[in-house]
Amino acid sequence: MGGTLLLLLVSLSGLMWMGRRAGALGDRLVREANAREQLTWARPSHVVPPLAGSFTEALDALMPEVLRFQVPSETLFGNDCNKVARGLAPFEALPPSCLQVLDNAKDLLPRVLTATRHEQGGLPQGLRSSSDPQHPYQAKGKAALRMLIRLSSLETLRKLSLGQADSAVDTCLDGLALSREFALGGGLTGSLISAHGYGYLYPACAQALDAARPERKRQALEQLARLREGFPPLSLVVQDEAIHTQLVHYGIMLSEEQRRELLPQADAIVRNGYGLGVLPGPGALARRHWRASVETFDAMVASVALPADERRKALARLDEGLEQRWFKVPPEEAWSLREMTDRLDRQLLRVEALRTVVEVDLARVEKGTWPPALPPASAQFLALEVLQPTEAHLKHLDLTWEEYALVITADTPP
Repeated sequence: MGGTLLLLLVSLSGLMWMGRRAGALGDRLVREANAREQLTWARPSHVVPPLAGSFTEALDALMPEVLRFQVPSETLFGNDCNKVARGLAPFEALPPSCLQVLDNAKDLLPRVLTATRHEQGGLPQGLRSSSDPQHPYQAKGKAALRMLIRLSSLETLRKLSLGQADSAVDTCLDGLALSREFALGGGLTGSLISAHGYGYLYPACAQALDAARPERKRQALEQLARLREGFPPLSLVVQDEAIHTQLVHYGIMLSEEQRRELLPQADAIVRNGYGLGVLPGPGALARRHWRASVETFDAMVASVALPADERRKALARLDEGLEQRWFKVPPEEAWSLREMTDRLDRQLLRVEALRTVVEVDLARVEKGTWPPALPPASAQFLALEVLQPTEAHLKHLDLTWEEYALVITADTPP
């Protein structure tokens, strides 16, 4: 009898301890979720002087039109259209269906791109990771804006085909700026949309920068430097993902008092989340899994703050530990985060590669010959191959990254 009573007391004390731990986790989640909802995103405008006001307000005013702009994904994601966008085929080879979509966007696209020139950045409510999942912007809005990013690449190429190189640079840089905005409050998904946008615009931007006048090139060099700034650190992006995941999966376990403290958008995520439906069970077991989820995310946040090579090793070690865990809770693996962070690294490398195109081209204009070496920052991952006096290629030192190979043509005769 005494042994049974002792076991019961130990069990009850364990449950009470787990309840206090869950309470602390809930308090932390409320605190971090509310802070995220009130976060503002500082980034330099890519134009000087910038337009007064914010991208947030400017885009929000355009969203009714953006929502009406719906295009079947296969139209712009098909092989023939992609070949043109990626510089593998001339603009004249653009399929009529893609050209029609580009023509349909001729009024909306310039206004959306101009919105990126405002002084302050950040996505409007509805596009942020902290938004109500049922907000109409969440699905249709993001899809339409991704299409407009792709169309900005095609519009850049169209202007180039018409001999409007300087205007093509304007469109390209505005498109990069639109992509950057998705990283400012869009969470991990928004950061990936941003990285994909940079990848899609990269070939068109390189062609436009190569063809622009030297005066426009110098201005673009400063604009690219500003576009390189303003991205949130990876640790903040992963922390944002951790908050969102907890609200979706574990928010239902918050107490009534904690729910009342949540700001409206965070509470909407809880209301529309999965809740205990994906948890292994109520009570102590669910709280244990919540703790495990938080500990895993904390380890991920610490890992992605490391330099790239150390980050990959840390995430690989984390994966080994997750594989040995007998229960599965979000996040279930770190390998996908390794791939995502590598993509985000490449996004910033693309900006550096575009800057290098301009620097090499300007050096050729000023000296009359190709530079003997690349700038130190670029030489770490790029190499310049001079083919003839009027043409050079910019290549990545890692031959598996062929996407970075760019052609540079001389602006003046040798």
